[in-house]
Amino acid sequence: MTEIVNNNKACCSLPVVEAEYTPKGSYETVEGVNTYVAGPADAKKLVIYVCDIFGFSAQALQGADLIAAGSNVRVWFPDFFHGTKVEHSLFQPPQTAEKGETIQRLFSGVASPEKNLVVFQKIIAFARSSGFEKVGAIGFCWGAKMTFMSTGLDAKAGIHPSLLTAQDADDITVPTALWPSMNEDMEIMNALNEVLKKKPFADKNVFYHFSEDIHGFAAARANLKDEREKAVFIDSFERITKFISNVL
Repeated sequence: MTEIVNNNKACCSLPVVEAEYTPKGSYETVEGVNTYVAGPADAKKLVIYVCDIFGFSAQALQGADLIAAGSNVRVWFPDFFHGTKVEHSLFQPPQTAEKGETIQRLFSGVASPEKNLVVFQKIIAFARSSGFEKVGAIGFCWGAKMTFMSTGLDAKAGIHPSLLTAQDADDITVPTALWPSMNEDMEIMNALNEVLKKKPFADKNVFYHFSEDIHGFAAARANLKDEREKAVFIDSFERITKFISNVL
Protein backbone atom coordinates (compact mmCIF):
# COMPACT_ATOMS: atom_id res chain seq x y z
CA MET A 1 0.00 0.00 0.00
CA THR A 2 1.27 3.46 -0.89
CA GLU A 3 2.17 5.66 2.09
CA ILE A 4 -0.57 8.09 3.07
CA VAL A 5 0.94 11.54 2.57
CA ASN A 6 -2.25 13.61 2.50
CA ASN A 7 -5.01 12.46 4.84
CA ASN A 8 -7.40 15.32 4.09
CA LYS A 9 -10.28 13.34 2.59
CA ALA A 10 -11.89 16.39 1.01
CA CYS A 11 -8.62 17.39 -0.68
CA CYS A 12 -8.31 13.91 -2.13
CA SER A 13 -11.93 13.39 -3.19
CA LEU A 14 -13.80 16.61 -3.97
CA PRO A 15 -14.18 17.13 -7.73
CA VAL A 16 -12.50 19.96 -9.58
CA VAL A 17 -14.73 22.57 -11.22
CA GLU A 18 -13.98 23.46 -14.81
CA ALA A 19 -13.83 27.20 -15.37
CA GLU A 20 -12.91 29.76 -18.01
CA TYR A 21 -10.78 32.85 -17.50
CA THR A 22 -8.53 35.04 -19.63
CA PRO A 23 -5.41 35.88 -17.58
CA LYS A 24 -4.18 39.47 -17.53
CA GLY A 25 -0.51 38.71 -16.92
CA SER A 26 2.29 36.97 -18.79
CA TYR A 27 4.73 34.11 -18.33
CA GLU A 28 8.41 34.34 -17.45
CA THR A 29 11.09 31.93 -16.32
CA VAL A 30 12.11 32.44 -12.70
CA GLU A 31 14.96 30.26 -11.42
CA GLY A 32 14.22 27.75 -14.16
CA VAL A 33 10.51 27.59 -13.34
CA ASN A 34 7.74 28.69 -15.70
CA THR A 35 6.02 31.46 -13.75
CA TYR A 36 2.83 33.43 -14.29
CA VAL A 37 3.56 37.10 -13.56
CA ALA A 38 1.00 39.81 -12.86
CA GLY A 39 0.91 43.30 -11.37
CA PRO A 40 3.00 46.44 -11.89
CA ALA A 41 6.55 45.79 -13.09
CA ASP A 42 7.93 48.54 -10.86
CA ALA A 43 6.29 47.23 -7.68
CA LYS A 44 8.56 47.06 -4.63
CA LYS A 45 6.50 44.32 -2.99
CA LEU A 46 6.09 40.77 -4.23
CA VAL A 47 3.58 38.07 -3.41
CA ILE A 48 4.37 34.50 -4.43
CA TYR A 49 1.22 32.53 -5.21
CA VAL A 50 1.78 28.90 -4.19
CA CYS A 51 -0.90 26.85 -5.91
CA ASP A 52 -2.95 23.82 -5.04
CA ILE A 53 -2.30 20.49 -6.74
CA PHE A 54 -4.05 21.67 -9.92
CA GLY A 55 -1.50 24.33 -10.87
CA PHE A 56 -2.53 26.91 -13.47
CA SER A 57 -6.29 26.45 -13.13
CA ALA A 58 -8.56 29.24 -14.33
CA GLN A 59 -9.56 30.01 -10.75
CA ALA A 60 -5.94 30.18 -9.60
CA LEU A 61 -4.92 32.54 -12.39
CA GLN A 62 -7.89 34.74 -11.60
CA GLY A 63 -6.88 34.72 -7.93
CA ALA A 64 -3.34 35.78 -8.81
CA ASP A 65 -4.73 38.68 -10.84
CA LEU A 66 -7.04 39.69 -7.97
CA ILE A 67 -4.09 39.78 -5.56
CA ALA A 68 -2.04 41.90 -7.97
CA ALA A 69 -4.87 44.36 -8.60
CA GLY A 70 -6.14 44.55 -5.02
CA SER A 71 -2.76 45.00 -3.35
CA ASN A 72 -0.83 46.83 -6.09
CA VAL A 73 1.95 44.24 -5.80
CA ARG A 74 3.88 42.09 -8.22
CA VAL A 75 2.71 38.47 -8.19
CA TRP A 76 4.75 35.43 -9.16
CA PHE A 77 2.85 32.18 -9.61
CA PRO A 78 5.43 29.41 -10.24
CA ASP A 79 4.56 26.09 -11.86
CA PHE A 80 6.28 23.86 -9.32
CA PHE A 81 5.01 20.78 -11.18
CA HIS A 82 6.83 21.73 -14.41
CA GLY A 83 3.88 21.16 -16.69
CA THR A 84 2.64 17.95 -15.05
CA LYS A 85 -1.14 17.94 -15.33
CA VAL A 86 -3.18 16.28 -12.64
CA GLU A 87 -6.03 14.28 -14.12
CA HIS A 88 -9.25 15.74 -12.76
CA SER A 89 -10.84 12.30 -13.09
CA LEU A 90 -8.76 11.20 -10.10
CA PHE A 91 -11.02 13.32 -7.93
CA GLN A 92 -14.32 12.37 -9.58
CA PRO A 93 -16.50 9.66 -8.06
CA PRO A 94 -16.44 6.80 -7.69
CA GLN A 95 -13.37 6.88 -5.48
CA THR A 96 -11.31 3.70 -5.72
CA ALA A 97 -8.25 2.29 -3.99
CA GLU A 98 -6.32 2.68 -7.23
CA LYS A 99 -7.21 6.37 -7.48
CA GLY A 100 -6.28 6.85 -3.84
CA GLU A 101 -2.86 5.31 -4.33
CA THR A 102 -2.25 7.45 -7.44
CA ILE A 103 -3.09 10.59 -5.47
CA GLN A 104 -0.75 9.65 -2.63
CA ARG A 105 2.08 8.91 -5.10
CA LEU A 106 1.49 12.35 -6.55
CA PHE A 107 1.92 14.02 -3.14
CA SER A 108 5.08 12.06 -2.44
CA GLY A 109 6.53 12.52 -5.93
CA VAL A 110 6.22 15.57 -8.20
CA ALA A 111 4.13 17.33 -5.54
CA SER A 112 6.31 16.50 -2.54
CA PRO A 113 6.45 19.70 -0.43
CA GLU A 114 9.89 18.78 0.89
CA LYS A 115 11.35 18.36 -2.62
CA ASN A 116 9.69 21.49 -3.96
CA LEU A 117 10.75 23.55 -0.95
CA VAL A 118 14.32 23.61 -2.32
CA VAL A 119 13.07 25.30 -5.49
CA PHE A 120 10.79 27.61 -3.54
CA GLN A 121 13.68 28.83 -1.39
CA LYS A 122 15.68 29.62 -4.53
CA ILE A 123 12.77 31.66 -5.87
CA ILE A 124 12.50 33.56 -2.58
CA ALA A 125 16.25 34.26 -2.60
CA PHE A 126 16.07 35.42 -6.22
CA ALA A 127 13.20 37.77 -5.34
CA ARG A 128 15.32 39.30 -2.60
CA SER A 129 18.27 39.77 -4.94
CA SER A 130 15.95 41.33 -7.54
CA GLY A 131 15.28 44.33 -5.33
CA PHE A 132 11.88 43.63 -3.82
CA GLU A 133 11.64 45.33 -0.44
CA LYS A 134 9.00 42.94 0.89
CA VAL A 135 8.21 39.36 -0.13
CA GLY A 136 5.18 37.39 1.03
CA ALA A 137 3.59 34.11 0.01
CA ILE A 138 0.01 32.88 -0.15
CA GLY A 139 -0.43 29.10 -0.22
CA PHE A 140 -3.56 27.24 -1.20
CA CYS A 141 -4.17 23.64 -0.09
CA TRP A 142 -0.84 21.92 -0.97
CA GLY A 143 0.75 25.36 -1.27
CA ALA A 144 -0.06 26.19 2.34
CA LYS A 145 2.30 23.48 3.53
CA MET A 146 5.04 24.87 1.29
CA THR A 147 4.39 28.39 2.57
CA PHE A 148 4.47 27.39 6.24
CA MET A 149 7.71 25.42 5.75
CA SER A 150 9.55 28.21 3.92
CA THR A 151 11.91 30.85 5.30
CA GLY A 152 12.94 34.33 4.18
CA LEU A 153 9.43 35.76 3.82
CA ASP A 154 7.84 38.84 5.38
CA ALA A 155 4.34 37.38 5.59
CA LYS A 156 2.55 34.07 5.01
CA ALA A 157 -0.98 32.85 4.45
CA GLY A 158 -2.50 29.38 4.24
CA ILE A 159 -5.90 29.08 2.57
CA HIS A 160 -7.90 25.82 2.98
CA PRO A 161 -4.57 24.16 3.86
CA SER A 162 -3.63 20.51 3.45
CA LEU A 163 -0.78 18.52 4.99
CA LEU A 164 -0.28 20.88 7.95
CA THR A 165 0.51 19.51 11.39
CA ALA A 166 0.11 21.16 14.78
CA GLN A 167 3.86 21.84 14.83
CA ASP A 168 3.99 23.80 11.57
CA ALA A 169 3.54 27.16 13.30
CA ASP A 170 6.34 26.66 15.80
CA ASP A 171 9.09 28.22 13.69
CA ILE A 172 7.02 30.92 11.98
CA THR A 173 8.51 34.37 12.59
CA VAL A 174 6.32 36.62 10.41
CA PRO A 175 2.66 37.71 10.33
CA THR A 176 0.48 34.82 9.20
CA ALA A 177 -3.08 34.33 7.99
CA LEU A 178 -4.74 30.94 8.36
CA TRP A 179 -8.13 30.34 6.78
CA PRO A 180 -9.41 26.76 6.97
CA SER A 181 -12.54 25.48 5.27
CA MET A 182 -15.30 23.25 6.64
CA ASN A 183 -13.25 20.18 5.69
CA GLU A 184 -10.03 20.83 7.59
CA ASP A 185 -9.18 19.13 10.88
CA MET A 186 -10.09 21.96 13.26
CA GLU A 187 -8.17 20.39 16.12
CA ILE A 188 -4.99 20.95 14.09
CA MET A 189 -6.12 24.35 12.83
CA ASN A 190 -6.95 25.58 16.34
CA ALA A 191 -3.66 24.24 17.67
CA LEU A 192 -1.81 26.18 14.97
CA ASN A 193 -3.78 29.29 15.83
CA GLU A 194 -2.97 28.95 19.53
CA VAL A 195 0.73 28.96 18.69
CA LEU A 196 0.35 31.94 16.35
CA LYS A 197 -1.57 33.88 19.04
CA LYS A 198 1.51 33.72 21.27
CA LYS A 199 3.88 35.19 18.70
CA PRO A 200 5.17 38.77 19.19
CA PHE A 201 3.42 39.76 15.94
CA ALA A 202 0.09 38.19 16.98
CA ASP A 203 -1.82 41.43 16.46
CA LYS A 204 -1.04 41.19 12.74
CA ASN A 205 -2.15 37.58 12.33
CA VAL A 206 -5.57 36.71 10.96
CA PHE A 207 -7.47 33.50 11.65
CA TYR A 208 -10.84 32.93 10.01
CA HIS A 209 -12.81 29.70 9.68
CA PHE A 210 -14.77 29.45 6.43
CA SER A 211 -16.99 26.97 8.25
CA GLU A 212 -19.67 26.72 5.55
CA ASP A 213 -17.33 26.46 2.58
CA ILE A 214 -15.70 23.44 1.00
CA HIS A 215 -12.00 22.75 0.79
CA GLY A 216 -10.83 24.55 -2.34
CA PHE A 217 -13.27 27.47 -2.16
CA ALA A 218 -10.54 29.92 -3.27
CA ALA A 219 -8.91 27.69 -5.89
CA ALA A 220 -9.73 24.99 -8.44
CA ARG A 221 -12.82 23.68 -6.65
CA ALA A 222 -14.60 27.06 -6.68
CA ASN A 223 -17.67 26.97 -8.90
CA LEU A 224 -17.72 30.56 -10.11
CA LYS A 225 -21.00 30.00 -11.96
CA ASP A 226 -22.68 29.56 -8.59
CA GLU A 227 -23.48 32.98 -7.12
CA ARG A 228 -22.78 32.00 -3.53
CA GLU A 229 -19.48 30.28 -4.32
CA LYS A 230 -18.43 33.20 -6.49
CA ALA A 231 -19.20 35.60 -3.63
CA VAL A 232 -17.10 33.51 -1.22
CA PHE A 233 -14.27 33.38 -3.78
CA ILE A 234 -14.28 37.17 -4.17
CA ASP A 235 -14.58 37.69 -0.40
CA SER A 236 -11.59 35.44 0.25
CA PHE A 237 -9.39 37.45 -2.09
CA GLU A 238 -10.59 40.73 -0.61
CA ARG A 239 -9.48 39.35 2.76
CA ILE A 240 -6.15 38.28 1.25
CA THR A 241 -5.46 41.68 -0.26
CA LYS A 242 -6.39 43.41 3.00
CA PHE A 243 -4.00 41.17 4.90
CA ILE A 244 -1.22 41.82 2.37
CA SER A 245 -1.77 45.57 2.54
CA ASN A 246 -1.55 45.48 6.34
CA VAL A 247 1.61 43.39 6.66
CA LEU A 248 3.79 44.04 3.58
